[in-house]
Amino acid sequence: MDDQDQIKNAKRLKYYRFLIFGLTFFGYATLHCARQSWSLMKANMESESDISSTFLGYMDFAFLMSYSIGFATLGYYGDRMNLKYFTTIGMFCAVICLLVIGILQTTGAVEGKTREVIFIIFWILNGLSQSTAMPGFVATMGHWFGKQKRGLIMGFWIGTTNFGDIMGYTLGCVMSAGLNIHWGYVPIASATLIFIMVVNLFLFMKPYPEQIGIDVQAEWGSIMDGETKTGQQEQQYLLKQFNSSLFTSVFSQKKDQSSDWSADQNQKKPVNFFNAWLIPNVAIYALLFAGLKSTVYCILFWLPTLLSTEGNHVSMVNKSVVCSLFDIGIFIGGMVVGQVTDRLGKRAVVMGPSILFSVALMIVCLVLNTDNSITNSFLFFFIGIFLGGPYNVCQSAIMIDLAKQKALKNSADALSTVTSLIDGTGACFAAIVQLVIPYAGVNNVFWVLLGLTLVSLILLSPLTVKDITSLLRKKKRKQEYKNNLENNSRKMLLLSSDGEQPIESE
Repeated sequence: MDDQDQIKNAKRLKYYRFLIFGLTFFGYATLHCARQSWSLMKANMESESDISSTFLGYMDFAFLMSYSIGFATLGYYGDRMNLKYFTTIGMFCAVICLLVIGILQTTGAVEGKTREVIFIIFWILNGLSQSTAMPGFVATMGHWFGKQKRGLIMGFWIGTTNFGDIMGYTLGCVMSAGLNIHWGYVPIASATLIFIMVVNLFLFMKPYPEQIGIDVQAEWGSIMDGETKTGQQEQQYLLKQFNSSLFTSVFSQKKDQSSDWSADQNQKKPVNFFNAWLIPNVAIYALLFAGLKSTVYCILFWLPTLLSTEGNHVSMVNKSVVCSLFDIGIFIGGMVVGQVTDRLGKRAVVMGPSILFSVALMIVCLVLNTDNSITNSFLFFFIGIFLGGPYNVCQSAIMIDLAKQKALKNSADALSTVTSLIDGTGACFAAIVQLVIPYAGVNNVFWVLLGLTLVSLILLSPLTVKDITSLLRKKKRKQEYKNNLENNSRKMLLLSSDGEQPIESE
């Protein structure tokens, strides 16, 4: 490839990377928009449509459980079909489910038990449909972005969830408080936004650079020497395996192997769902993530309703602001905690105190129990920071850390299995909590949150102590090394002052 071809290839690559980033970012954001606009409307559903909080808990349980099942099963098909079709078909099915719910409610076509059964069925289908988006988008991003800036880029990309949540709060607020529209039209509006992105994804999304003649490997190779290139090829292989199998079934095993690695892979034994729990730290992090995910989803799904119960009479606008600030806090916390833990090389030493601060802020919320929007905004913004930091780190960096363990070295597809185990456990626990909240009472949500967060803190405590001890030992070794250097320097000066010359190596 001559210089002109390289320049042309680099320009096209830059253009398509911007395009892919934008399409996947806004595509997944519209799905989160639909989820959070639904959460914001819960209080309206109870007052306008005689839908109980218990039934809303059933719907949340149905969505999260089917969503986690979709993660564990549908990813298998995503590895074996064009990612554009995989994601757009799933999102289009989600559009249908949302439209059915909205149309049935606005027209009053069904009532009573019949309505509840239909709502549950289509909410289960909605969860399964939406589960195709994340694995498809993550795999697409993995095809287009190399290791060089992947951490930074994916750190910004994961903000799609928080951006989508804020979109959902804004949409619900504008339609309900601003335009005074019945809540049944909100899922219809959400479906419209998703459909617009489905069309754009179908027309413009190119999941594979080779599909349009762009040589990504050449672009990566031009900035590497021979030794670095070999290591990069290994990283690319592992990244490809990680992205393509991130949400594959925990019981499945890939058959396709790279030709350069086939002999080595044949000697590796797969890790199944059950013995994966025995891998060091996997069980702790799986349960830790379950507690954190349950807490975050509990706030995301029930905070708008909580702000409308008992003595709290917060307006729709103020509820949107409080919920949006919580999401902004999660995004900021994930970036800050991720950067700090990368620098320290230890995760738990930062995550432990961060969770502890979130517990303290939840206790403050319990004591104050206020409907003051400024106070609530302040509290939930910092709860988002201190709780969202460990949540995002556990969701991303921790899984990569676990994949580097020696225990996984001789195991085929261990990363897929461990990732599915941690994600699946978190989603299942979060789903179960949605059933607990209506029976505990929406007014007791903070007690549920406090309990879940304390459990997470207790689970993380041994690893926090271990990391602190390790850092102290490292600091002690550095000090000893520094003292030795100073002592040797003094000896050399004394020898020089006596007229003796240090022996030079030949």
